[in-house]
Formats: sequence, structure tokens, C-alpha cells
Amino acid sequence: MDPTQMDTPRPTLDTNGSMRGAHARQKAWNRRLQTILAIPKEDEAVIRKILAAHRRRQTRKLGSRDEDPDPYDSSYIFYCLEGRRE
Repeated sequence: MDPTQMDTPRPTLDTNGSMRGAHARQKAWNRRLQTILAIPKEDEAVIRKILAAHRRRQTRKLGSRDEDPDPYDSSYIFYCLEGRRE
């Protein structure tokens, strides 16, 4: 291992007291998902075509589908938003 990497600060997440908020977000997501999944079959085909076209354009613009960035890469910018999530 490179000695300079050992001194590099690593990003951390403070998870104290966030379980209640996570549970509420999961319940809200499940409610939204039920609404999303209740799409009529005719609309589902149209939505699928639109998403496929968007993905093709996105892949063309970006050149290829890249992997997720490595947060330990020297060029990665890590930041945290301050404040409460509404």
C-alpha cells in the first residue's frame, strides 16, 4: 500500500439517530412505488420507449456507461450538504 494513501482522510457518514428517518423515507418510497407500479399497460409501453431513447442519447453523449466514481481517487470531490432534509 502506498504510504501517502494511509494518511488520506476517509469520508465518513454520521448515522446516529438516522434510523427513524430512514424508516419514514422507506415507507414514503414504498407508497410512491405503489403509485408508479399502477401504470396502465398502454402507458407503460410509451414510458419504456421514452426511457430507452433517453438512455441511448445519454450513452451517445457520455461515450460509454462509466462505473461509479471511486471516492478515494485523488480527483474525487466529496462534500456534505448542511441542514435538515425537508
